Amino acid sequence: MNVDDNVLTVSSEVKDEKHKETDHFTRHEFNFIAFNRSFSLPENVNAEQIKAEYRDGILHVAVPKVVAAKPKVKEITVG
Repeated sequence: MNVDDNVLTVSSEVKDEKHKETDHFTRHEFNFIAFNRSFSLPENVNAEQIKAEYRDGILHVAVPKVVAAKPKVKEITVG
């Protein structure tokens, strides 16, 4: 996973190679699986705090929002 210019990209590659050799034949099997997905992130996302966890075969991604600063309210009494 990486974030570049407010785009979160999730990618994965799995390569598997099997080789079997006997007196009568030689067999090579190749398996390649690739996955790539990109998501545009909104402006109110804190890209530095994105966390991911792979649990029970599922990728869990936490994308926290930026905590907006609340404007200070000052009460003025008129007397």
